[in-house]
Amino acid sequence: MSHGEKRGIYGTDLEVVTIREIKSKFSGRQCPALIGKPKIFFIQACRGHMPTKSALDTDDPRRPLAIELVGDPDIDSCSLDVDGDVPDNADIYVAYATSEGYFSIRNRVDGSWFIQSLCEELIAHVHIEDLDTIMNRVTRRVIGFTRSVIDGEGKKKKWLQTPDISKQGIGKKIYFMPNYPPRSDAACSLTHQAGPSSESQGHCNTYSE
Repeated sequence: MSHGEKRGIYGTDLEVVTIREIKSKFSGRQCPALIGKPKIFFIQACRGHMPTKSALDTDDPRRPLAIELVGDPDIDSCSLDVDGDVPDNADIYVAYATSEGYFSIRNRVDGSWFIQSLCEELIAHVHIEDLDTIMNRVTRRVIGFTRSVIDGEGKKKKWLQTPDISKQGIGKKIYFMPNYPPRSDAACSLTHQAGPSSESQGHCNTYSE
């Protein structure tokens, strides 16, 4: 979470750090131990220009974290199989709060639409669903939010927000808890005999391909 603009994210020194710079720190060349493992970034920051100042209430009007609003309040392994070389920039998953060129919206009481939706969906589904499915839920929630505001000219406008998901070199589903909930030995045995469905793989500790 930080203030941001189209070029990237602001640090405490108010200098811009590009997303490419951030991702490069976790590349296979920089972090060999992370080769074949997904690198996941959730970025809460504006990615574009703000509307008129009179409609805003941010921590720092020059460095928007989000537009603040006062209102009501088949299972695969999460790591990729590595056989020889892999691209230096592979296995990167970036979830942006908003699309490029647009600001991100934050409610002063409930927090940002994106982070609140992300936290609630992770709490509810992280133990049973893959990351893409969870982020689809987050996206549907965020794009369903709307706020009507009055701009500096007294005109009523509706504000919306669309998260943006970017993936590089990820060819499998990502599960944070692939073996939860544990299955009984009897259930695993039956699953193995019948042939595992795509839904059961990864949840049965006794099954192996």
